[in-house]
Amino acid sequence: MATAAHHQAVLDTVAMLADQIARAAPECADQAMQIVKLMQELSPVPDRALIEDAVSVETADTDVSEARVQATTDAVMQAVKSRS
Repeated sequence: MATAAHHQAVLDTVAMLADQIARAAPECADQAMQIVKLMQELSPVPDRALIEDAVSVETADTDVSEARVQATTDAVMQAVKSRS
């Protein structure tokens, strides 16, 4: 099974190749951008439970409330989604 890092490396390689195609053959730039847009659809969706667990573990020895953990998790999810 491919790891998330491997999956991201493949997506990065496809994006790099599409960029090279667009630069080498400007008449193909539109198709290269379509490849990049389609590739972005394949990006993995962030795992909310994993993010929440990580925040909980990192704040376990503090007085951070569960509501704050939820809010932080939501903020991370939004940041990751808006980045794609």
